Amino acid sequence: MVSPRRKPGGVGAVGSAKMTTIHPHAPLLARFSTRYDRDRLLGLQILRKDRGQISRTGRVVDRYFVKHADFPGVEFKVSKRNFRVEQEADTPFPDEVDAPAAAAPAAAAAANDTEYDQRTSTQNSAGLSAPPVGRGLSAADIAEPRAQGHTVEDDNEPDEDTVAAPPPPPGAGPPAGTRWITPSFCPRARDGHVKPNGKWHKYDGGMIREMDEFELFLLCFPVKYIKDTVIPETNKHLPTNKELTMQEFWRFTGCLFFMACHPGVPDRDLWWSAKDISPEEGAPFRLNAYMTRNRFKDIMGAMRYTNRAQPGYADKFHDVRQMQDEWNKHMAEEYSPAWFNTLDESMNICLNPYVPGWMVVPRKPHPFGNEYHSICDGDLETGNPIMWHVELQEGKDRPPEAGDKKWQERGKTAGLMLRMHEPIKRTGKASTMDSGFAVSAGVTGMKSALGLYGQSLVKKKGRYWPRGVPGDYIDAHFQDKEIGSCETLQTEFEGETMFIHCMKEEKYVTKLMSTFGTLDEVESHKTWRRTAAGEVRFNYPEPVSLHNKAKHWVDDHNQRRHHPIDLAAIWKTQWWPHRQFAFFLAITEVNAMNTRGRATGEQSDSVLLFRKKMAMRMLTATIDDEGRVVRHVHQARRTRTSVIEEEHDLIRRPKNTGQWLGNRWKKTKQEYQKSDCKGREGCKNRIRTYCKCNKAVPMCQSCHTIHIGGL
Repeated sequence: MVSPRRKPGGVGAVGSAKMTTIHPHAPLLARFSTRYDRDRLLGLQILRKDRGQISRTGRVVDRYFVKHADFPGVEFKVSKRNFRVEQEADTPFPDEVDAPAAAAPAAAAAANDTEYDQRTSTQNSAGLSAPPVGRGLSAADIAEPRAQGHTVEDDNEPDEDTVAAPPPPPGAGPPAGTRWITPSFCPRARDGHVKPNGKWHKYDGGMIREMDEFELFLLCFPVKYIKDTVIPETNKHLPTNKELTMQEFWRFTGCLFFMACHPGVPDRDLWWSAKDISPEEGAPFRLNAYMTRNRFKDIMGAMRYTNRAQPGYADKFHDVRQMQDEWNKHMAEEYSPAWFNTLDESMNICLNPYVPGWMVVPRKPHPFGNEYHSICDGDLETGNPIMWHVELQEGKDRPPEAGDKKWQERGKTAGLMLRMHEPIKRTGKASTMDSGFAVSAGVTGMKSALGLYGQSLVKKKGRYWPRGVPGDYIDAHFQDKEIGSCETLQTEFEGETMFIHCMKEEKYVTKLMSTFGTLDEVESHKTWRRTAAGEVRFNYPEPVSLHNKAKHWVDDHNQRRHHPIDLAAIWKTQWWPHRQFAFFLAITEVNAMNTRGRATGEQSDSVLLFRKKMAMRMLTATIDDEGRVVRHVHQARRTRTSVIEEEHDLIRRPKNTGQWLGNRWKKTKQEYQKSDCKGREGCKNRIRTYCKCNKAVPMCQSCHTIHIGGL
C-alpha cells in the first residue's frame, strides 16, 4: 500500500496528530492518561501557523496552532511535520504549495496502465508538487539526485514482480486457483523443523559471559583476514623497519574507537597535543602513551584491504569485495543463526555523491550513502539482534564485465533474497521481510531452492500489487469484517503453495505472503485499537506477531551503530574503502554487545559504556601474532584468610532473581524476592544472600559464620 500523499495545511484545515507531539500535554493527560498518549487525536482544526518552539527545550520548527472541540478555550501547538491534514482548507498556506509542474498532466500518465509514472506519486489532484516524502526529504530533494543519474531506491515504486490488476467486480468470488482457509497446521512444523536459538559454534553461554569486551569483538570479527591480508598488504606501503604487527594494528583500531567515545573534537591531532588538558577545549585525553601521532597517520595512509589482483576491467568495488566476503565467511563458519530472522537494509552514511554505489533511500533515517542489504536473527523476547550476512548494493556502478550475480535469472529482488539466505540453506529456518521484498518468486523460491521458509509484508505500489496477490479482492472481502479478524487465502505460485495471511485493521488489511504459519492466536502478544465505537482488544495471530517482533531487528542494530556516535563520522576519512572498513568494525561492535546480551539473558550494555571498555582493552591488552588476547596469570601465595575472602564471601543476589538454575538466576516479578535459609537445619530466616562457594544454597549471616568456622 503506497503511503498517502501529504495534504497542505491552511486556516480551517482539519487533521490529527499523536498525543505525545501535542503541547501543552496536561489537558490530554488529565482526560486520557498515559495509556493513550501514543494514540492520534482526531478533529484538530488549524488556527494559524508560524515558526517557533513546541516546548521550552525544543528546536525552532514550522508549527501549527490548533484547537479541539473537546477542549474549549485551549490552544494547542504541534509541529507541521507531526500533523496529518485529513480535510484541506479552502485556502492552503502559500509556502505549502508549489507552482504547477511544467510536466505533462498526471491524468495522462494514469491512463497508461502499462507504464508507471513517478509524477503520479509526487503530484496531488490539483497538479501541484506534494510536500515532503520519506523521512525529511522533499520531492525536490529526491528529484535532484535522480536527475543527476544517481540511484534512488523507493519501495513505493513497482519492481519486476508487480502487476497492475483491475479491481474485482462487486460480489466476485475468489480468483481462480485460490481459496479461503484457516490453516490447521504449519508446513514448517509438519516437516519436523524445530526452533533453535542462535549460537556460536565454539563457545557456549558460560564461556561468552567470561569474555571481556575486546575478546567478544574478536569473536565476531574475521581476525584471519587481518593476519593474512590487511597486515601484509599494509606493510608493502610502510618502511621495512617499521612494519605493522598484530599488536599495533589493534592499538591503531583502539585509538579510533576511543576517539569515537568523545565527540566534539574538531581536529584529530588534538589527541596528541602537547598542551595541557583543558575542560574548555581540545581532546579530553591524550593517546601518546599508546601510539605516536606520526605512526597513527602512517598506518592510516598505508592501510590496504585486498590482496586480489585487479581484474582486467574497471571495478570501483575491487578494494572492498574481499573485505565483505571475508566478513560473511567468518560469520557463516562461526555463527549459527536462530530459527527466525529478518531481512532489511542498512545505510553507511556518506554525503559524497561520487563514491561507488552512492544512492538515496528516502525511507531511511539516514537516506544518503551506501546501502547494504542486511540480515539479522534475534531473541523474540529480548531482541539483541546479531547481523550475520550483508551485501553491498552496487547499483549502476556495477561493472558489466562482472556478469550477473547468482540467482539473478530469477529476478533482481528474488535473486537477492536467495543470495542473502543461502548461508542457512536446507536448515528449515524462517525469515520475515518488509514490503520491499514482497516478491512472490522470492518467497516461494526460498522454499523450492533453499529449503527455507519466508514471509513478506504486502503493500500496494501505486496501482500495482505483487504477482499472485489479489489485493483489491482481499480488501473487498474484509470490508465488513471486525477489526482483528483473520483469514488465509491459499494460492499457488510457480508450483509452490503460498499463503496470504490477512488481518483486518480499522482502515486497511494487513497482508503477509508466506510459505509457513497458522492463524493461532499468540496469547502473550495482546493489542488493542481505539475506534469511534470504542476499544477493540484482540491477540495477534502468529504470522503478524512474529513479523511485529522481528521487523525492527535490523533497524535496532543500525540505530546502535549510528547512535550516539558513528565510527565513520569520527574517522573523518575521504578514502572510500576506509569508510566501508569502518562499517564492518561498527557492525562487529554491535554484534559483540548483543552477543553478551544473549548470553546474560538481558539487554546489552549501552554503546558508549561497551565501547570505552573495549577501546581501552584494545590499547592495553597483549595480542599474539594470531590475534588472540594473552591473559597474564599471576600466582600468589594463598593464606586461609584470602581463601575465605575469595571463595566463601557472603553475597547478595541481584534484584528480581530467585532460585539458581545451574547457569543463571530464575527471574522473579518481585524485586527483592527472599528465600528460606538452607545453611543449617531448622534455620527459619528469609534472606537474599548466599555463600560464593555455592549459589544454589541460600544462607543467612549466622549460618555463614558457622559455615566459615567449619572450614
